[in-house]
Amino acid sequence: MGLDLHYFWSLTPKQYAKHCKAYLKKDEQNARLQDRLNYVLGKYIGFAVNNPKEYPQKPALDIVEEQKEQPPQTADDMEKIARLNTLFMGGVINDSRRVTSTDNG
Repeated sequence: MGLDLHYFWSLTPKQYAKHCKAYLKKDEQNARLQDRLNYVLGKYIGFAVNNPKEYPQKPALDIVEEQKEQPPQTADDMEKIARLNTLFMGGVINDSRRVTSTDNG
C-alpha cells in the first residue's frame, strides 16, 4: 500500500480502513485500465492477423488527437457533408432554402 512503517503503526483501525479502501479503489482503476489496453491490443492483433490491409497506420489515440486539433466546421461545411451523404445514400435533395418574394408592393 506504500505506507511508511512508522506511519502505519500510528494509524487507528478506522484510518487504516480508509487507506485500504483508497488502495483497493486505485487497484481496481488500474485493473480496468489494463483491461482496456488489453482489449485495444486484441483489436490491433485481430487487424494484423485477419485483415492486414486495414491495419491502422497510426495508434488510435493519435488519430483522436488529430481530430481534436482540426478547426470546427462551419454551417456551410456541415450542409455540404449532409447533402453528399443524402445523395450517397440514394436520397433526393429538396432545396427549400430558396425564398421567393411574394410581396408585390
